[in-house]
Order: sequence, then structure tokens, then C-alpha cells
Amino acid sequence: MLIPRPETEGIVEEALRSGSSGSSGSAGSAGSDQLIVDVGTGSGCIAITLALELPHARIVATDISAAALEIAKANAAALGASTVEFAEIGRDEFLPSNIACANLIVSNPPYIAEKDRASLSRDVRDFEPAAALFAGDDGLDVIRRLVPVAAKRLASDGQLILEIGAGQADAVSDLVERNGLILRTIRPDLQGIPRIVVARRPSAS
Repeated sequence: MLIPRPETEGIVEEALRSGSSGSSGSAGSAGSDQLIVDVGTGSGCIAITLALELPHARIVATDISAAALEIAKANAAALGASTVEFAEIGRDEFLPSNIACANLIVSNPPYIAEKDRASLSRDVRDFEPAAALFAGDDGLDVIRRLVPVAAKRLASDGQLILEIGAGQADAVSDLVERNGLILRTIRPDLQGIPRIVVARRPSAS
């Protein structure tokens, strides 16, 4: 199971900033302030943290791996995040079919290029699932599929927050803008590498 990295904390911090602002998109269910979808939840660390920090939000965690979801469910139960909903999805679904739109979509997708496999440390390369790490020749295969889906499934003023790899900022910025989203910021990690993309769907006219 993929072990969360310190960089992933940036996703949570940006999501909490968005969540605490009281976004007024139309996707929230009755009694909830907003609907947040964690795409590719893995061990569930992002979804669980958001559920504990934003108790009035509806949190849905998705993954293509049933085994990962079982681990995430166990982690949620152990940490008292009983409100998180879990959904197994197909390779190109990202969001469950019963969710028309979300106020916030967060994701730490696989973004390592296959050509960089040999350069990874052995504790990462040999013990963590390849599907959670690698995404094609340039590391952008999953992000290229995710961004267009997010652009269509975000509520008005909804936000997409995702982690990217070193050297991917320009390509992801272009992808975001070509799909009609507004790039708000790309936040650097502790090493100064552009790491957390924050994009917004424009307000409905």
C-alpha cells in the first residue's frame, strides 16, 4: 500500500482552506456543506483527514483497487472517521456514476514516469504498488484522463486539487486551461518543486 509522503499534506491543507471557506456549490447532499471526492484514495489518508477536520462535509473516497479500499475502510474505522463513503470505480471513472458533481475533487494520482523507475529508492520501487506510482512514459497518463472528468463533474466554483511530479507544472497548467478550468496556483513543496495544483471551475453565468 502506498505510504503517504509529506508532500501530500499540501493537498489536505489546500482542501481545508477551500472547505473552511464554505463553498456554495450545488453538489452537497442534504445536511452537508459540500461534497468532496478523494480520487485514488489508497490508504485513505486524505479522505480520513478531511472527514475529521470537516465534519459537515460529505466525503467520498474512490479507488480502482478493492484491496486498497478495504485497507482505507479499516483505517477510517480505527480513526473514527465513520462518515467516509467508499466506492470502487473503473479505470476511467474517477467519480462514482451516482455523483453528478462535486464541490471539491482531490487526488494524489500516480505521476512517476516509467523511465524513472530505476532511479527510485528500493523501499518505494520494490514494496509499493506500481499502479499507485507509475503513469506512462511521462507520468501524466492518469492526470490527462482525470482533468477532463473533473472539469465536467465539478460544481460551479468547485475546485480540483492534485499532486504532480517534478517538471510537470507546465504540461498540467496547459491541460487545466485547455479543459476550461482556471488555474489558481501551483504550490511548491519544501524543496521548492511545484507540487500541488489548485484549479477552479468558473462560476455558472
